[in-house]
Amino acid sequence: MGILIMALYPIYFTDNTCIRCGKKDCLRYLDNRGHVVKDPIYPISKIVCTNCGETYYINWIKEDDNHIRPICVDKHYMDFVESKMEEYALSHRRCIKIY
Repeated sequence: MGILIMALYPIYFTDNTCIRCGKKDCLRYLDNRGHVVKDPIYPISKIVCTNCGETYYINWIKEDDNHIRPICVDKHYMDFVESKMEEYALSHRRCIKIY
């Protein structure tokens, strides 16, 4: 009988390891102008791996000490979040009558 191991998504590493290629300390931030930066000082929009070139979207998670950590998520996760937001907006919209 095999052992079933379950992992919660998203999986992330605290040592700046790329999820796709597994190389450590290769993730950099893309700012809003498309420039690669090491530190998230400027407004950042994505994370990119300098080894394999994979681009990730960012999900911010809150840690115990009120510090937030950016983690890599793929396009499918972002599509899921957007669809849930759209469902919520459509189910809670008001019908406005214009006279």
